[in-house]
Amino acid sequence: MTFLSQLMNAPVFDVRHDRIGKVLDVGVTASEQYPLVSSLTIGTGKSGITVPWTVVGDCSDQSVILTVPRDRLADFAGTPDPKEVRLVRDVLDKQILDIEGSRVVRANDLQLEQHNSAVHLVGIDVSGKAIIRRLGLGPLARKLAERLPDTVISWNVVDQFGSHGAPVRLKVPGRALATVHPADLATLVDQLPVDQGSAFVQALDPATAAETMEEVDPERQVSLLQQMESDRAADILEAMKPDDAADVLGDLPDSKQRELLSLMEAPEAREVQELLGYPEDSAGGIMTTECLTFPQHLTAEDVMDQLRKTRAPTEMAYYLYIVDSESDDRLVGVVSLKELILAQPQSPLHTFMTRHPIAVNVHDHQNDVARVIAKYNLLAVPVVDDRGALQGVVTVDDAIDVLLPTAWKKRLPRVFARPPLPSAVVGA
Repeated sequence: MTFLSQLMNAPVFDVRHDRIGKVLDVGVTASEQYPLVSSLTIGTGKSGITVPWTVVGDCSDQSVILTVPRDRLADFAGTPDPKEVRLVRDVLDKQILDIEGSRVVRANDLQLEQHNSAVHLVGIDVSGKAIIRRLGLGPLARKLAERLPDTVISWNVVDQFGSHGAPVRLKVPGRALATVHPADLATLVDQLPVDQGSAFVQALDPATAAETMEEVDPERQVSLLQQMESDRAADILEAMKPDDAADVLGDLPDSKQRELLSLMEAPEAREVQELLGYPEDSAGGIMTTECLTFPQHLTAEDVMDQLRKTRAPTEMAYYLYIVDSESDDRLVGVVSLKELILAQPQSPLHTFMTRHPIAVNVHDHQNDVARVIAKYNLLAVPVVDDRGALQGVVTVDDAIDVLLPTAWKKRLPRVFARPPLPSAVVGA
């Protein structure tokens, strides 16, 4: 067993023991569990040459001895395999995402092991010992290193190499990844350089990527999107809540904003463009168009059937907003989920809805909107235009964004206790 750091810069000799150069890198290719060491890159003065590992006869931390003479070395050098991964270039010192532990660690060294005539990459050393080993600080440092714990991650729990700017990721089953809270994924993204964070988000499915992006600091959202492939960025924006997508698009340069909007599906793009048309500090600028709206003549049973079919997210179903009719979207009432469940199935909405609900105008300042939500202890407040037509809702989370700095709002729960519905009228 040896470590990559012990091979680095080790002298390389040919079969006649003539010195050729020094070890620059080691290449590996995928195998069943542990990648097979497949090539050796040798520094020969100002240039380097890569040869197959099959010409390596003896290998230790002191030197590497080849089985061919120096003058025949060029015969074995070929075109690099595009699927081959270079351990120094692609893995060593790269960051590793421990999804289950919600942390980022660094590959301080790589462990190699010989099985019969083949050498395999078997582990990643993330310990302090590896740093001391690489620095070569002498016998005293090595003695101190013995007291440090071993932290070697077996390669069979590694999911992918850190190619194309993406960090190495520890394996986590798809179902397990689905249970990781987006806030924890966002914490991982925040710990990574922007290019690696962007690559990690792109590797997630669109829904998870969207939820993760919504938890990331707004300034970093912009940086991440600018690093992404435009098609992928558009997919993620489509899956984000319209107000969150509008917020991040509003901070992008106009040319990039237009490009991404053109790549989004038409319905989602229209929603986001509508929100971008409102002043950033207005109710329209912070509202979301995602809300549950029903005409007042529908019965409780009709609404329950529609909710089952649409499978609306629970956070949207706390309040149902009642409009005059299918052709007239003026807000006439609001119904809580509790009221809907307790109502007689054949009762029309207008018989048990709360009339004259609290609402704000699209042009109201965001601070006034936040104060309304706080004053009446609401989970959300509807936003209407000058003729009373429902345009969207501002949620309590959006109010927190207005009232509290980013560092504090992330410490608060996303949903508070469900309040009663007031019947006073505020705003439009």
